[in-house]
Amino acid sequence: MTEIENHNTTQVNLVVSSAKPLDLDSIDIPKLKTILSSIYEGCKPIITQFPEILVIFDPNNQISINVIKDQNIIIVADQRVTPYSGREMDNFIKLADKCIKTIFKNKADIKNYGVNILSNFDLKDVKNSGDFLKSKFLKEEIFNSIPLKSAGLNIVFYDEKERARFSLKLDPVLGTDLEPTKSVKINQNAHFANEKIPELEEFRSICLEIYDGLSNLINKLIN
Repeated sequence: MTEIENHNTTQVNLVVSSAKPLDLDSIDIPKLKTILSSIYEGCKPIITQFPEILVIFDPNNQISINVIKDQNIIIVADQRVTPYSGREMDNFIKLADKCIKTIFKNKADIKNYGVNILSNFDLKDVKNSGDFLKSKFLKEEIFNSIPLKSAGLNIVFYDEKERARFSLKLDPVLGTDLEPTKSVKINQNAHFANEKIPELEEFRSICLEIYDGLSNLINKLIN
């Protein structure tokens, strides 16, 4: 049985698609800055604005609010690097909730949303994560004509309980000279198609269930 160790989270995102074209000029930037400052101590947001994109970034807390006009999406991102277990999520959830209610005055303007988690971990007693994933998930004879050194995994499934489509990507981490390591990168997205973001308590419950469930899912896959 392979164990996970040194599991860290590098980013958690809320991605919201707008049902109608986004107007950057209508975004209440001062209110979003006030929301940020009310939730995060020592907040000093930096505003970057172009015709197609607006970014409000707080470097002290590694939090950003991104409005991307050409993709018609809003991304609220918590880019702190922390241990996966015990990560503080409540401030991010409150921020995401308040930002979306500020930007979208009407829930009907929301097309769908998703929760994205980026993390990484080491495989205990494994020297080559790429070789481990290759032998775990691939029939090597299929690649006889290719000198395959490592491989990752990209799966999509639907969770009836959450009413969400999940995609999960596992990639081996290589060193600067492509030498193998014991590390694996993870990117999981839970996509809620044609769903409006629920009220805060239900939204918090959904986010925490998705976040807490990632470790169990990984353990099921690698063992």
